[in-house]
Amino acid sequence: MTDALLGVIAVGVALMAIMQVVALVYVARAAGRADRLIQGMAEDVRPIIADVRGVVADAAKTASAALAQVGRAERQIADLGSKLEGAFGQLETKVMAPMREGTALLVGIRAAIAAFSAQGRKRDKSPPSDEEDDPLFVG
Repeated sequence: MTDALLGVIAVGVALMAIMQVVALVYVARAAGRADRLIQGMAEDVRPIIADVRGVVADAAKTASAALAQVGRAERQIADLGSKLEGAFGQLETKVMAPMREGTALLVGIRAAIAAFSAQGRKRDKSPPSDEEDDPLFVG
């Protein structure tokens, strides 16, 4: 009986060894397929990565050009502001100052006319009499 048990054990060990070899072959084939799949994906992705790199480079150039344009626009706006400031300064000195002087002259002339007309009214005015007040009385 020991020989029979030893035979059963030997057959079991042989079957286990065969199953391990089959499993090893299966794992090797799966690894080969995975390697081929990864290689295929890498080949498919390479052109996409190259395109992305090109797009990124173009975007960097565009951003640089936009930054330069913004700088130019900022300088032009600053120049325009200084020119406008100078123009308004000249407007004030050339137009507003004489206008103020003219206005002051007109105010002086009006005051003189008002003073002369007030003096004329005082001379022409006689003290009111009682008869003049009666027609104004309502009642």
